[in-house]
Amino acid sequence: TLEAYAHALLQAAESYRGIAVDTVYFGGGTPTLAGASWLGRTLSELSRIFSIQPNSEITLEANPETVDSVMLEALRKDGFNRISFGLQTTEDHTLALLGRQHTAERGKQAVLWAKEAGFDNISADIMLGLPGQTGDRALESVREIAALPLQHISAYLLKVEPNTPFGRQKDRLPLPQEEETADLYENTVELLSSNGFIQYEISNFAKPGYRSRHNLKYWHLQEYLGLGPAAHSFLNGERFYYPRSLTDFVEEPHKTVSDGPGGGVEEYIEMSLRLVEGLDFEDYKKNYGGKGIQKIISIAEGWQKAGLCSVNQNKLALTPKGFLVSNSIISEVLYLAESDD
Repeated sequence: TLEAYAHALLQAAESYRGIAVDTVYFGGGTPTLAGASWLGRTLSELSRIFSIQPNSEITLEANPETVDSVMLEALRKDGFNRISFGLQTTEDHTLALLGRQHTAERGKQAVLWAKEAGFDNISADIMLGLPGQTGDRALESVREIAALPLQHISAYLLKVEPNTPFGRQKDRLPLPQEEETADLYENTVELLSSNGFIQYEISNFAKPGYRSRHNLKYWHLQEYLGLGPAAHSFLNGERFYYPRSLTDFVEEPHKTVSDGPGGGVEEYIEMSLRLVEGLDFEDYKKNYGGKGIQKIISIAEGWQKAGLCSVNQNKLALTPKGFLVSNSIISEVLYLAESDD
């Protein structure tokens, strides 16, 4: 039951009583299914356990069909000040194909209700490269979503995972070609930018002052605490997580699994190159010794000619075109950072 889960969650939180936090994030699944009063009560209990700083960013993930204007007003009153909606697209038949329960109209309505309820930090998730979607139709969908009263947009390329409804139908689905998807991504970056959403990470775009403070903690390798089944944490240089099973969590809310040390040079390089700000060589030298910098610069000059990055003696930063092949660029940089100068 929800009450048993809340009890376990608060017990798990008690182990970290007094920690000062400046971002809180209710996500993973659809927390709004628990209802506004449960969410408000849980946030209030957590604020008694932790020292939640003034002006904290307190985010709630929501699917449009799970909220209405009354619920959003209650959530805003209870202290949630940022909301992230899984809109995905404005095409009803594609939403149905994705197994989403809401219509495009309901998605837009949810955003408007949130604004009326007093949320001035609203984010939406968009999916790119969906089955049967031409570049023009996909961009039209992005344009419609960007016109809503949003401050933040996350735009993800569809990843077809095995053992999902999509994965099983993969060969029958009219998925766009890689080249089309690449064009769509670059055009989306441009379109969002012209609507005031500035890219700051591979998939994330924000109006000035609205970058997700919570997610930036992950990418800047700062500490965070995750509570609940499958929630991951990074505290005191160590990574750990709770087992995935809800039953196990309710029965043993203090049981975590160690995931080894965190914050090493590999993670630092990977995370830096996901961000538009890129890999700062001075910072890399100061904190990690700066191995391989000259080799990285010399190979990156070739990538720069191909339009994949910008590089100088101070930093290496990927362009939108470079983000599309970021995995292979990051692998190469990691290899050079490990080799002897």
